[in-house]
Amino acid sequence: MENHLYDMTVDRLSTYFGTAQPLDSGNGARFTSARRGKATVYHANIAPGNRAELAFEPASMAKRLALTEREFRSLVADWRSRTGRDVQPDPQFNWPRVGISEAPHVEAIVADIARCLTPAA
Repeated sequence: MENHLYDMTVDRLSTYFGTAQPLDSGNGARFTSARRGKATVYHANIAPGNRAELAFEPASMAKRLALTEREFRSLVADWRSRTGRDVQPDPQFNWPRVGISEAPHVEAIVADIARCLTPAA
């Protein structure tokens, strides 16, 4: 079921990744631009206690954030550690995921993305 943290996540990420398209399954929405980065935000079929889960296609996201794929996977692992949330992986795609259960989780992830996209002065 859609909820305010899911909506907040989609809204905040759209600033960086464009418009998310609803999934045919009705479980979430996907940012589909290889140039801007591919990611999916889920609100259903997620781990207990999560209000949303955010999955990233590593190659496109690493390129978008000017990181190596290894660095990007490490960043997602850091987010998972900071949120402390289990996730419900999708075996079809097996993209790295982070669970979201409160607004500060969303804000921390978005702040890190913004930092990667902002050129150093």
